[in-house]
Amino acid sequence: MASPKSFNFLAFIVFMGVVAFCAIIYELLIADVLSYLLGDSVLYFSVTIGLFLSSMGIGSYFSYKIANQSSELLGKLVLIEFLLGALGGFSTTIIYYVASFSIVISRTAYGSFLGSTIPLHIISFIIIAAIGILVGLEIPLLTRFVSKSSEMRYSLANVLAADYLGSFIGSIAFPILLLPNLGVIKASFLAGILNVATVFLILPYYKTNYRKSYFIAAGILIVLLGAFFISSQKIENNLDRMMYTYKGYTEIETSFHSPYQKIVMTKRDIYNNTFIALFLNGFFQFDSERESYEYHEMLVHPAFMFAEKSDSVLILGGGDGLPAKEVLRHKNVRRIVDVDIDPEIVRFSQTNRYLSEFNDNSFNNKRVEIVIQDAFIYVRRAKEKFDIIIVDFPEGNDVSLSRSYSLQFMKDLERILSPGGVIVFQADVFDSGIFYNILKTAEAANLHFISFPVLKYDMVPSNEVNLRSGEAVVLVGRDKFGISDLNAEDSLQYFTYKSTWKNSFDYRLEEKDVQKELAGTKPNTVYMPTYLHYYRQDFFREYDIGA
Repeated sequence: MASPKSFNFLAFIVFMGVVAFCAIIYELLIADVLSYLLGDSVLYFSVTIGLFLSSMGIGSYFSYKIANQSSELLGKLVLIEFLLGALGGFSTTIIYYVASFSIVISRTAYGSFLGSTIPLHIISFIIIAAIGILVGLEIPLLTRFVSKSSEMRYSLANVLAADYLGSFIGSIAFPILLLPNLGVIKASFLAGILNVATVFLILPYYKTNYRKSYFIAAGILIVLLGAFFISSQKIENNLDRMMYTYKGYTEIETSFHSPYQKIVMTKRDIYNNTFIALFLNGFFQFDSERESYEYHEMLVHPAFMFAEKSDSVLILGGGDGLPAKEVLRHKNVRRIVDVDIDPEIVRFSQTNRYLSEFNDNSFNNKRVEIVIQDAFIYVRRAKEKFDIIIVDFPEGNDVSLSRSYSLQFMKDLERILSPGGVIVFQADVFDSGIFYNILKTAEAANLHFISFPVLKYDMVPSNEVNLRSGEAVVLVGRDKFGISDLNAEDSLQYFTYKSTWKNSFDYRLEEKDVQKELAGTKPNTVYMPTYLHYYRQDFFREYDIGA
């Protein structure tokens, strides 16, 4: 690196490296938060990066309008770092609060503008663009300042080298150090503190009467960001309360991060009864007051009506232990293998007193074998065959999860399915794009299917009932599903409310209507994850997370 005599060139290079580090951290943090809140990480990382880079271009272009005096250039750089530190530091908190307020509003005004994801998109894109413009101003201004004491070719080379190196270090530190150890809110405040602290490297060369004021302002801003950094756990707790506690007497019982997801469990005490609800990465899993009976019973028991035998059952996902609980009620099942990638949710299901009581300690039953592994890999390597396979994953809202509904995965499942066996999938919304995408993918795998809406036990379906508001269960197998001679009496005893099955069975879709929808639907593959396309159509405007 060049070493001009008139000032400490190294200080300015370190300055550039640190601000580049902070810039990439802001970018990754915002993309990660949007992916968490809205799903589809590919879309939101792509949009964030694209908008950030284009905004940098805008900032770089308009940098020529800033005067060329050395003192003015440094003064503008200091102000830019103040703005970046404040905006970047508070960015994730602002985005989370916008989403939380919208989720709260959506509970009473579903479909309204403020209760949709549109305010979140607008605010997030404004923040990304503002940070990008400010970052875009940095390199031209610093290069112009440094070039006054060094040849332009040395100045530009060193400034850009420091910028690229800082960005590289930030991109490595984010997934390995910052995200797992601090979380997004703490990490953003830390980046803001570092961003503001960089002005101490260049203020000694700012020879004006404002220098002392800038030192004081930097100190105040660092203290402010530091206070929020220390209070970040309180911020997270407040956000959790807004997002997950909408019913009376509800409180956060447990909230923690595993290597794979955020796990939140709420509880409420009503008339001496304790009810719990579980959320994984913001997505609702069950409520012990009633929803679990409606969903998990429909997920498990219909498969036993159609399968020729049920000696061995494979559960993929189901880390809460509830699918295993329902399967264990069938005494003829000799072996259950439950595969989940996250050891923390399994441990939580075994040890939390509320959840272990609700799932009847299913994971401690001798008939249940727990395998901690990626289900996709387990199925691909498996040699054992199963009579019933239950797929109970979270919503396939990113590329990694969408492969669990892919053509290749269905073919792998079919390979380990016993003759006359049944595979069970859940679709997040009945009679929707993602619902038909699952059916089309099964059809492309040369498998037959039958599907049912998950209806509440006391719901009397009518023309006014919007079946799209609920989930669906899809049964898949090698042979056509015959319903004329279906004997459901044995399995009906396992339904808490027999009307749940009756309503769902009576209101399944007509074959001709299904085929009409499938004609314009593309299957989901690992190479072309069309599931994400249909997911965006169904959930772009509405939140699919929170209570």
